[in-house]
Amino acid sequence: MDAGAGKLFGPTLGSLIQNLKAAGYDPTQIDAVMISHMHGDHVGGLLDGENKPAFSNAVVYVSKGENDFWLSPVVAEMAPAEYRKYFKMARDLAAPFIALGKWKTFGDGAMPVPGVKAVLIPGHTPGHTAYEVSDGKESLLITGDMVHSPAVQFPRPDVAFEYDTDKKQAVSVRQALFKSAAERKVLVAGMHLPFPGIGRIRADGNNAYTWVPVEYSPMRESIGVAQY
Repeated sequence: MDAGAGKLFGPTLGSLIQNLKAAGYDPTQIDAVMISHMHGDHVGGLLDGENKPAFSNAVVYVSKGENDFWLSPVVAEMAPAEYRKYFKMARDLAAPFIALGKWKTFGDGAMPVPGVKAVLIPGHTPGHTAYEVSDGKESLLITGDMVHSPAVQFPRPDVAFEYDTDKKQAVSVRQALFKSAAERKVLVAGMHLPFPGIGRIRADGNNAYTWVPVEYSPMRESIGVAQY
């Protein structure tokens, strides 16, 4: 889910491909990339340094609302001048995949790939999307940019973020998602959550919540604890 910033924000970022290879995966093995929203830090890594698809065998999936907002010349023209560059960036990143027929849109509740359900969570952007990954027994809800400042927004989910397209809607959707996730005790992941980025949301009363990260420990090999 998402492709990171690539080199859009400078040379110190854009390590996704390198890290995938270090984990034993080749980019050509990736056959689907699901986008939460089309801000640069989430889609910049779709293209490599030569502006070619970084995942040559992948289909990119994005919600119809997100696609129709960022790729629309009409919407771009209506945007403040200082924001129009972001619309151009989105069009440039999508163009190679569109040309190859590998850019697909979907609606709320769709399953872009088996076992992965799209959950529309608009507000941060018009088509902001979470994805619930399930094997039929357990689920992981990947929430994109539902939270930007964990220390602030878990105890105060009514606090919006400067770059939310619709701040009122973003707050309302976040409050509903927190309530649902806490009641279900579902595993949650997010792009701006502290390491390890996976945990659960606990309700503390009075519309306040606490982020409870999963316990993290080194991987263990079948013959014992791996040496580092």
